[in-house]
Amino acid sequence: MLLTNRESNWDRKITLTISWTKPCRGWYKLNIDGAYNKEKGIEDIGGVVRNEKGDWLIGFASNISVKNPVQEELMALYEGLCIANNRKLYPLEIETDATQVITFIRDGCKPYDSIINSCRLLLAQMGTVEMYHLFRQGNEVAHKLAKHGMSSLVSNKLAFWLYPPPFVLARMLADSVVKFVKKLFLLSIVEL
Repeated sequence: MLLTNRESNWDRKITLTISWTKPCRGWYKLNIDGAYNKEKGIEDIGGVVRNEKGDWLIGFASNISVKNPVQEELMALYEGLCIANNRKLYPLEIETDATQVITFIRDGCKPYDSIINSCRLLLAQMGTVEMYHLFRQGNEVAHKLAKHGMSSLVSNKLAFWLYPPPFVLARMLADSVVKFVKKLFLLSIVEL
């Protein structure tokens, strides 16, 4: 038995704010997601590219036919990379809530070689690209785009939005407000 006079921190709760953040100056950011409706057997992908100010540049969504959620997320990445590459939106930060996608792009995975190699080719063409994990709470705009695909899109057709559609506006506003509140908080701490 170990006895100590120190208090335990195991029961202490820590609150984290998880939110979308702007890309670095001079960079673009691609957020991607997949959504699966088990009842209907529908798979959908979605994504958005924003600039260093957080401004919407292009969003996309599609119904797709894939075998599982990992392949779905890889397809979202592929479509997002195609859009970013075609529009020369790089250097690029990529965020996904699927850690397996990041691992598979880095290390490979035999069953997904075809889509992984297609993504790697696009990444090589684009030059400077960084890929990060982001929890679902910070990836809500991409998630809403993917879920929108379930309700209204024609199968296997990619839909594009040059302006934020109404169903993501509240989330985009929340993303910008969280940054503003954090900045005010940090400035008030510095002034103390």
